[in-house]
Amino acid sequence: ITIVSLMLSLFACQTKESTEHIDNPDFEGVMEQLPETKTSLSGNTVIWETGDHVAIFEGTATPNEYAVSNVSSYGTTCSFTLQGSKNNGDVVLDKNIALYPYYRGALAEKVEYGYAISGVELPSEQEYSQDSFGKECFPMVGMTKSVQDKRLNFKNVCGLLEINLAGTETIKSIALTGNNNEKISG
Repeated sequence: ITIVSLMLSLFACQTKESTEHIDNPDFEGVMEQLPETKTSLSGNTVIWETGDHVAIFEGTATPNEYAVSNVSSYGTTCSFTLQGSKNNGDVVLDKNIALYPYYRGALAEKVEYGYAISGVELPSEQEYSQDSFGKECFPMVGMTKSVQDKRLNFKNVCGLLEINLAGTETIKSIALTGNNNEKISG
């Protein structure tokens, strides 16, 4: 299923922001506190992992690729390091916008009601990952207050479904479908 656009209007919600801070990063990523956010689970808290990649639209329609580094002790704050050369396209956005995971073909634009990101596809299947969710299967978006601001506050785009199984049988796969047997992304 292709996501035509991820609407960033969800940033109007009030959430508790992390107080952890990383000094002088290219960009700093901060997880919302409640409800929790990305890239793997630690108990019921979602945390950043070193080496994850994000797309950051630095006021431009096309993103630069950044990798997660310097993860804080709680995992809710990290810095992002530019990968490769920087895309210095025309500035068309009044804020920096980030997308996890990194999608090479993603495009951002300012629209009447906020911002939209296109060119993103959620996987229709997800590999099992013990005590977590499939790698790159839990998208998040982040936004700064201005193009000059480097602190990206991330929020989840989708929800999680946790299934607890008990017993001794071996499970090879679990399929979730819609009412008409259509696939559900993720």
